[in-house]
Amino acid sequence: MWGAVRSGEADAAVVYATDLKETLAGVPGPLLSTAGAVSAETAAALAAGARERLGATYGVGATGVAGPDEQEGQPVGTVHLAVSGPGGAVVLPSSHESHDTFLK
Repeated sequence: MWGAVRSGEADAAVVYATDLKETLAGVPGPLLSTAGAVSAETAAALAAGARERLGATYGVGATGVAGPDEQEGQPVGTVHLAVSGPGGAVVLPSSHESHDTFLK
């Protein structure tokens, strides 16, 4: 699934499918193969891809498992967030909260 929003100066892309993370969001295929679609590394690559492809100063990348089942061995509730800017990328610690308390 791919979605894009443009409103004045704000740009955003929402990429759910793993193959589109590579082709549309700029996540390197080898990274997806080794780290997986749900990883801190992929969140950082999504953030960098957003900066590059949208011509933004800052990019935000988010990836996780909403459920109902685990994905790539990652439990439901796993969330990886990253911000990429002129000084590099910052990846926030992952969260493994329960589905009931975090995602509802």
